[in-house]
Amino acid sequence: MSKPSQHVFVTVPHPLLRLVSLGLVAFVFTLFSLVLSRVGTQLAPLWFPTSIMMVAFYRHAGRLWPGIAVACSLGSIGASLTLFPAASLNFSWTAINIIEAATGAILLRKLLPQLQPLTKFE
Repeated sequence: MSKPSQHVFVTVPHPLLRLVSLGLVAFVFTLFSLVLSRVGTQLAPLWFPTSIMMVAFYRHAGRLWPGIAVACSLGSIGASLTLFPAASLNFSWTAINIIEAATGAILLRKLLPQLQPLTKFE
């Protein structure tokens, strides 16, 4: 008598769909972060899109990193264009965010265990 398999098979969405959804999430969270930083000085401005990009870099293979960087950058630039004129955009911040997210993801991959990364914090 054999034991039935307990594996859960989930179909992985197409990588292009994954990148588009990451771009949309980056758009929403960039818009939220920009509005949060414009409201007042009571709250420290948080930049959620970099953390989203870092998690996406950490969770996906290296071959998808350029697509993730482009999708999240386009989402952030699109959100910035909804609040500010195009002449006031600074693309060096986008490059800094990509470098920060990639560095954080590389450090996470080096310092956390591969199989169950959250067990290190127990």
